[in-house]
Amino acid sequence: MPTLLVPTDFSSASKNALSFASALATTLDAKITLLHALYVNPIDPGYINEKHKQDLDLHKKESEIKLKALCEDIEESSSGKCNFTIIEGLEKDVIVNYANEIKPELLVMGTENRNTIDRLVFGTITGKVIKEVTSTLLVVPENAIFKPPKKIAFAIDYHDSDLEEIHFVADLAKKFKSEVHIIHVVLNDENIDFEEQFFKDFKQEVQNAV
Repeated sequence: MPTLLVPTDFSSASKNALSFASALATTLDAKITLLHALYVNPIDPGYINEKHKQDLDLHKKESEIKLKALCEDIEESSSGKCNFTIIEGLEKDVIVNYANEIKPELLVMGTENRNTIDRLVFGTITGKVIKEVTSTLLVVPENAIFKPPKKIAFAIDYHDSDLEEIHFVADLAKKFKSEVHIIHVVLNDENIDFEEQFFKDFKQEVQNAV
């Protein structure tokens, strides 16, 4: 059974991503694994020994209650199975390490609608994860509403992983009866004729593979 990994910090963005994952899980007959990063920043060395441990225990119990409730909602509203895990650490590190360890068929993450200044100064957890994670990643904007996809755009740059990823995209398209459009961007200084022939060859290779 395919696994959809959904990191959550219980924000509106992560809850919206979970709604997408739930819809996909039903169609793909997949299970959902919720992942929560538990981190309490210690103030001083003495805090680490006593207060830090107490805060971690409290936050873990609170998180377990919330995650259990989310899983129950998922299993009641869809045919998919749900489990969860809590790992202590910084959110980005927890997501990347766990995703690269279990290698889910799809990692589904929400992203907040932050303003341009915030993005430039702080970046986003999702943006940092994209650079290091090896799993297929679906990024869901905070205000996006799930609708069965009629068309799926797949951008390629002729990497070795493109053929591997297209299998997932093709399977997804079959489930939703969607069209797949392959896109490649040609730079101004590149040979158009060469690129067009390379693209045709790649397209044929994709058709043979799927």
